[in-house]
Amino acid sequence: MKFINNEKGFALPAVLGIMLVISLLGTALWQYSISDTIHVSRDELRTQAYYVARAGADSALNAWLEAPSNSKPSGTSNVVAFSPGTFEATITQQNKEDSQILDWMKVESIGTVKDVNQKVTVLLTSNFKYGHDLGWYDYKSGQINSGEHDVYDGAVIIEAQNLKKLKEPNDPTAVFKATAMFFSSGIGIPFNDSLALHAETIVFYDNPIKMNKGELILFLFDGKGITREDESGLWGRVFFWDVYDSNNNLIEEISRKAFYFPATENGIDITVLEDRALLDEIEEPVVPSPDIYHDIIWS
Repeated sequence: MKFINNEKGFALPAVLGIMLVISLLGTALWQYSISDTIHVSRDELRTQAYYVARAGADSALNAWLEAPSNSKPSGTSNVVAFSPGTFEATITQQNKEDSQILDWMKVESIGTVKDVNQKVTVLLTSNFKYGHDLGWYDYKSGQINSGEHDVYDGAVIIEAQNLKKLKEPNDPTAVFKATAMFFSSGIGIPFNDSLALHAETIVFYDNPIKMNKGELILFLFDGKGITREDESGLWGRVFFWDVYDSNNNLIEEISRKAFYFPATENGIDITVLEDRALLDEIEEPVVPSPDIYHDIIWS
């Protein structure tokens, strides 16, 4: 009987101890559940804030890309509502030293959802080289080097020192190949040989082309080209300044105009009347700049 009574006396503390342990476990599980719920909720807010920031960066980047080269947006935007939060974007850019040509542009966008912030950065760097760095011509004299030169899958700026005009190659032919070419230097007299330009876009800025008895032939760059509504195949674009013939007469039909040119086996020689007839004038052209050729890095 005493042993049984002792068992009864032991049961109460044991039950109380088990209840205490269960109570502590329950409290711990409840706290863990609350903490996990809060953590999941914060993760969800961070994800939402990231995508709001990404939308802001994408919007700012597109606005910059679509703006004319002489009126690119910069600075910090107003706070913009974008469900389920807001974003604020800042655009900064830097040109090459002593140049109007873009070196880099950066967008920083901060997205906010409730009290959670996330930042997205996109860096745009120009994807171009100078023709003299590719060995196309001599920078100091403007002398074009003969032969077929290095190909560049990007934009190339053709600019001799002090904007000297480019001189004809020593041998009959020189070939330049790139996605786009921007001639800051003109092509001068005498020019009795052949220069073949393989590109998707060719721009002659405020410098004339003065051919003597030479050839200036336009080809599409391999695998590149522009598609046109209601037109088949790929096309290139060329933007002329003043163009003179072998008698030093202005060729008015193409001077200070822009054209699409088709892909042809032998190219389009702008010094030949029959070839010029294949050009299709661009109405109200917008002259592109090297800024449109770039690399974009998101972070």
